[in-house]
Amino acid sequence: MKKHLLWISSLALISYQCQKADLIQDITTHSPEAHILSSENSVEGKYVIKLRDQYKSTLKINAIENIGGKDLVKKAVSKIFSELEIGQPEISHYYSNVYPGFSAALSENVANQLLQHPAVEIISQDEIISLNDIDEGGSAPRKAQNTPWGVQRTGKADGSGKTVWILDTGVDLDHPDLTVDQIRSQSFSTTDGTLLSNGGDDNHGHGTHVAGTVAALDNNFGVVGVAYGATVVSVKVLGGNGSGLLSDVIAGIDYTAGLSLPGDVANMSLSGGANSLLDWAVQSASLTGTWYVMAAGNSRRHANLHSPARANGPFLITVSASRSGDYWAGFSNYGNPPVDFAAPGQSVYSTYKNKGYRTMSGTSMAAPHVAGIVLIKNGLPSSSSNVQGDPDGNPDPIAEI
Repeated sequence: MKKHLLWISSLALISYQCQKADLIQDITTHSPEAHILSSENSVEGKYVIKLRDQYKSTLKINAIENIGGKDLVKKAVSKIFSELEIGQPEISHYYSNVYPGFSAALSENVANQLLQHPAVEIISQDEIISLNDIDEGGSAPRKAQNTPWGVQRTGKADGSGKTVWILDTGVDLDHPDLTVDQIRSQSFSTTDGTLLSNGGDDNHGHGTHVAGTVAALDNNFGVVGVAYGATVVSVKVLGGNGSGLLSDVIAGIDYTAGLSLPGDVANMSLSGGANSLLDWAVQSASLTGTWYVMAAGNSRRHANLHSPARANGPFLITVSASRSGDYWAGFSNYGNPPVDFAAPGQSVYSTYKNKGYRTMSGTSMAAPHVAGIVLIKNGLPSSSSNVQGDPDGNPDPIAEI
């Protein structure tokens, strides 16, 4: 079903909850048999393992223990390795909110042994998730506020009291143009040594740029965001070099799924190869009524070749990029579906790390325009025109408030 044809009023969430069991069934029956996934971006010796949901109910747990969630998954993982008579390796992440699972460094032999256990549904080699946006110059000094052209195109409104989750390279936690919730912000990046240690601070700049387009304050300096004044939660899943691991991204989604509320928005301006475990994670996370807005990617090819862009669901939105004049941005991925809307993505000025500002281009810059609109409306964007020059011949509607 085309995602943006679904209803999106407050009654929609009630109706959606009635369908939740069916949607969970759809998500959790992708494959009847366990198998190992791999791609050209796979990382040798690292794996993500999804357990079958029903396996949790088979655990013999004393009622006095009263454990659940991640503790229950930990118990399940320990039991699996014990039954296989394999020493348990160091686990990098446990997953419990999007689905039961874990990630770990394993030999190929151990991975194949795990595959034979009845509790294991899917094993994927870990893989690189990266950014390929265009950085257009040095960090600009703070100056009198201006409204970036993209925000002028989409419109803006007061986002105070609303929450956006930025799954990215982190967010500059003390940027003067952002309101960042440092209590809930956290790092899940294992690639740059910040796992659970830096509070989600941004040592790259990309995530801060994304956050500013959504939520920069309406004050007398810097920039203003589409949903200005919204609270930003940083969920750092990519390292300071702009790349990270599939396992870290899923950990960030799992964390967000456990804390976000209906009407919140999570922005994912990142891209990897097609991977069902990543698709599965965002589909499952959105079952709470949190919107997930995803960049289509910058490879000039069909977005169905990339995750999470290709994921579909009532609270999932994929965004391509336009440039000034409502023309297609040549770097953008395309394809309808999964793309739902286009938004400004070329030469976008926004906040940056170290309290700075910067101009960048990419579908990473387009997605947060839509995230801001969805945050304001708790629903899908409006549109009065389509992008010109969409290579798939089915022009995407340009998002606006």
